[in-house]
Amino acid sequence: MPRQHVKLILAAVLAAPAPAAFGQKATELYIPIGKSPGLSGKVTAQGRIECLEPLDRSISVTGRAQKWTATFTQRTRIYLDRTGMRRSNRYGAMADCQPGLFCEIKYEGTEGSDAGAIEWIKIRVTEEPGSRGLDPLAHGLARAPRAASPPRRAGPRLGGGRWSRPVPPPVRT
Repeated sequence: MPRQHVKLILAAVLAAPAPAAFGQKATELYIPIGKSPGLSGKVTAQGRIECLEPLDRSISVTGRAQKWTATFTQRTRIYLDRTGMRRSNRYGAMADCQPGLFCEIKYEGTEGSDAGAIEWIKIRVTEEPGSRGLDPLAHGLARAPRAASPPRRAGPRLGGGRWSRPVPPPVRT
């Protein structure tokens, strides 16, 4: 009887769903600014970028009634929120943090703080990066031009369609 209880408890622990935070980290790129469930407005800071110090790797953000200062680390993820342009979100670079752009910052740790290391930052992009003087290829926002495809071979088409193979003649016995 005790073994059955142990098996039942073990099965319940293994079948329990993983915390939502693990799944959210993987999909945070696709969530627009202010829509992160359980995070936005509670443990994140939203406002306009006031200034960026690339040498110090720090950023100042001004919200409605408060000003935040944060530091970029090697682990900081930068997301470009392009939902306003009806485009998919992309990863960005520190060069995308331009003064005047609206952003949302999540500090490292479980609780929000007013200064410290940034876990991720989302920047609302309202225009194409090339129009701000950024190199789209350097930021991974555009694709490199494709090489010209080789010319098509002229000749009779065998088979019935584009992907069909020629049918071999029947074997006579």
